Amino acid sequence: MFLGAANRDPRKWADPDSFDLSRDPSGHVGFGMGLHQCVGQHVARLEAEALLTALANRAERIDTVGPVKRHHNNTLRAGESLPVRVELA
Repeated sequence: MFLGAANRDPRKWADPDSFDLSRDPSGHVGFGMGLHQCVGQHVARLEAEALLTALANRAERIDTVGPVKRHHNNTLRAGESLPVRVELA
């Protein structure tokens, strides 16, 4: 299994390269599954949800202000940086 390809199968998801919050997460393998499941995945998901919820509640607007820099890795897909400007409400 190539983790960098996780959840990017066009046979399963329409437009797999887009970030879509409304996408059905069943079948998500970003944290592994079964015996090889990440034991900290629930904490990671809770942390991400708490952070994004707090930011969304305070931000009037969030805009990208520069290009995405990808972190090159042979097994994972990751971002190195995403410059944003946040306008607080």
